[in-house]
Amino acid sequence: QLLDLVAARTSLTHARVGSPREIQVADPRAEEELLQAYEAIWTHIWTSQLKRTGLVRVEAEFGPFPYIPTLPYTQMPVSDLSDVVDYVGRRQIKRLENGECGADYAISVEEHQRQHEHHDRNHGHDHGQHAGLGHGDHNHKLHHDHKHKH
Repeated sequence: QLLDLVAARTSLTHARVGSPREIQVADPRAEEELLQAYEAIWTHIWTSQLKRTGLVRVEAEFGPFPYIPTLPYTQMPVSDLSDVVDYVGRRQIKRLENGECGADYAISVEEHQRQHEHHDRNHGHDHGQHAGLGHGDHNHKLHHDHKHKH
């Protein structure tokens, strides 16, 4: 099945909700059925990823214009981009913490970065920013790693 092939090759999921009409919906809270359909796909992918690597990586990522729907003429976004990213990111963390794909541990990027900085300070390492972590300056990412406890 196609979804199994995709799941076997996924290392990072950009949790963005689109529709046949638009690459990105304005606010997934207004499209609950569509959001749940995406979540079913993400759960399938994350279950596979967790089995293969012991880690699920997901970024709630919604882009600015031209991705976000805007009002005609003014091009003003019809929703608050940061609020949408925060909602989707926190919702996915909650789903993962509830064991929807078998993950039993969730950590936000901020906590992950603090742990690495603490480790680096204590061991004399200076790696700077960790690749793929943090908030993007133009694409409004909220990144989370989810792991099995060891």
